Amino acid sequence: MNNMSVQERRDKLAEQFQLMIQDEQKINQLEAMFSGMLDNSSALSEEQWLEVEKRDADFKAGKTKGYTWEEVKQEARLRNGV
Repeated sequence: MNNMSVQERRDKLAEQFQLMIQDEQKINQLEAMFSGMLDNSSALSEEQWLEVEKRDADFKAGKTKGYTWEEVKQEARLRNGV
């Protein structure tokens, strides 16, 4: 993620979208992409995205610790006795 707010990112995407829809090939690609996205019932809600952004900001500010994939796997093995 970057330091832009959700609204700033939406505005930037809207500007980029306006440029892209001038090309028919890009319109076809966008239609296919959006079709798949809209059919995805696991998409995050606005509230969930805000939580993701909050956690990302906390991580970047050093308020939380991240873990490597190896650390996560090791912890899972320890918890499950594997």
